[in-house]
Amino acid sequence: MRARVGSVVRRKGRGKGAKPTWWARVTYTDPVTGKRHDRQRRAENKVDAGDLVHELKALGLEFGGWDLHRSLHMTI
Repeated sequence: MRARVGSVVRRKGRGKGAKPTWWARVTYTDPVTGKRHDRQRRAENKVDAGDLVHELKALGLEFGGWDLHRSLHMTI
């Protein structure tokens, strides 16, 4: 299984005068199906996004993948 890869992304705001937002993104490959998936969460700033990347990686390792709990809604 390929290791989970995380990144912090800054995206433009939508609409006129909107502020940019920071996102935490973790990409992983499902060991059962072999498909690549990614999970993204919005953060308040760059530091929080980096912390979210580490939390998402730890959560994925804890459950062995998010596909086991598709109905689980993560609100971080």
